Amino acid sequence: MNMLVKLLAAAGFAALATSAYAQTVLRIGTIIPENTIQGESLNLFAKEFNEAQGKYRIQVFHGSQLGDGPTQVQAMQGGIQAGFVEDFAYYLPFSDDLRLTNTPYVFDNRDHFQRWVKSEGFAKILEKLEADAKIHVITGDTIWQRGPFRVMAARHPVMTLEDLSKTKLRLWASEVVTRYYGKEGLGANTVNIAFNETYLALSQGAVDAVTAPFDTLGGMKFAEVAKHIMPIDEFPQLLALSLSSRVWNGFDDATRALVVEKWNVAGAHYNKQLEGKVDEWKAELKASGATYHEDFDRAPFVARSNEITDKLVESGYWSRELIENLRALRQ
Repeated sequence: MNMLVKLLAAAGFAALATSAYAQTVLRIGTIIPENTIQGESLNLFAKEFNEAQGKYRIQVFHGSQLGDGPTQVQAMQGGIQAGFVEDFAYYLPFSDDLRLTNTPYVFDNRDHFQRWVKSEGFAKILEKLEADAKIHVITGDTIWQRGPFRVMAARHPVMTLEDLSKTKLRLWASEVVTRYYGKEGLGANTVNIAFNETYLALSQGAVDAVTAPFDTLGGMKFAEVAKHIMPIDEFPQLLALSLSSRVWNGFDDATRALVVEKWNVAGAHYNKQLEGKVDEWKAELKASGATYHEDFDRAPFVARSNEITDKLVESGYWSRELIENLRALRQ
């Protein structure tokens, strides 16, 4: 750790320090805007937790106020912020097995995904993540069912693998996602751009399309400049609360239980809000001049992705045991 990082970490811990006159402020960041169901639900989580005790105060920073995803993960590891809320995309550098959470079409559906998340094997993955990266992940008993599914917003229809091969697709900086979506995989021309910079990239034509949870389209305004929406649903997602291990280990048992309890309360609210919104969002897209392509066929994308997975097992990229255990959870 260089001197600058040490100074920043010291400043971060000082900001979190408890005094006799003030609560400990726990800075928790996200990359999604506040004016979304996710933002509203995170505010509810903070409110519920803050009102239930007096020692700590959660403060949520929405919309990349604390930096992009990788920056916030580094800040959390360094103690500059207490936590970060996202799916597992930003933890892939620390865990080869977690790459599955962002791999197109390895899960049949959300139920298959959630059986894996609640499995003993997944618990061991999170234990190793904490040991190696000093990040404690909370998924909760009530899974935050992000999205509730993923879509592609594009400047032109992307209905086939051939269409995808003619598309400049924005992706986050993930080796596994780039491998599956790139020229040797599903065939796209991939471009790594930060999520909060994607609207501008779409509007300027630097990229043609972006994949995202359906519930983020409104807050990120992607459909203003990418008016074709395809329900690709390439992998289910959850929202996880991640805390610096130093912060988590500093809590007593009652505080830990309260964090999980209130995360579950806010998660139930989040899921309920999403349930009734999908048809409303589709109607809003149509009214704005966008096209929601209900007839999008996932089958060719699923078949091609399964071929990629099988080849990657043979090459040793994926552990055969990992993939076999995952497929054994199918119903």
